[in-house]
Amino acid sequence: MSDGCDTHGSDATHGSDDTDDTFELRDGQVTLRTVTADHVPRLRDILATPEVRGRWGDEAASAQWPFDDPSSVRFAVMTRDHPDGDAEAEAEQIVGMIQYGEEDEPAYRHASIDIFLDPSAHGQHIGRDAVRALARHLMEDRGRHRLVSGLAADNTAALRC
Repeated sequence: MSDGCDTHGSDATHGSDDTDDTFELRDGQVTLRTVTADHVPRLRDILATPEVRGRWGDEAASAQWPFDDPSSVRFAVMTRDHPDGDAEAEAEQIVGMIQYGEEDEPAYRHASIDIFLDPSAHGQHIGRDAVRALARHLMEDRGRHRLVSGLAADNTAALRC
C-alpha cells in the first residue's frame, strides 16, 4: 500500500487467523504480532510501570494473562531498535500491546481497540502507527465499519496519538 501499511494476514507465509502466532500487521515503525508466551514477561513489565498501571490497573493479575480472555485478540507492539545507530544490528523490541474485541450483533456490529505502551515509547508516534495498522485490518479484512476506543479525556499521551 502506498502509505506503508503492510497487512500480512493473507500472505502464504503468515497465518490468516488473527490468533495464529505467525499473524502480523505492519504500519510505519511498528509490527503487530499475535501475543505468544515469549512476549508475556516483557508485557507484564510494561504493565507494572506506574503510568500504565494507573490506567490499566492490575490487568495481569491472572496467571493465565494475556490468554485469559477469549473475547479479545491481542498483539504485541514491536519496534525496531538500532543500537548505536547500527542498522545492521537492529533488534525488535516489545514496546506494548494492542487488543481488539468484536460485537457481532447486526444492529451493533463494531470493534473496540485498547492499547498500552511502555512510557519510554510515548511521543514517538508508535501508538498512532499501531492503532492505524489494527484499524485498517479491522475495516478492510474483518469488515468492521465502526471502531470504538475508550480513551480517557485526561490521557494526553493517548490523545496526541
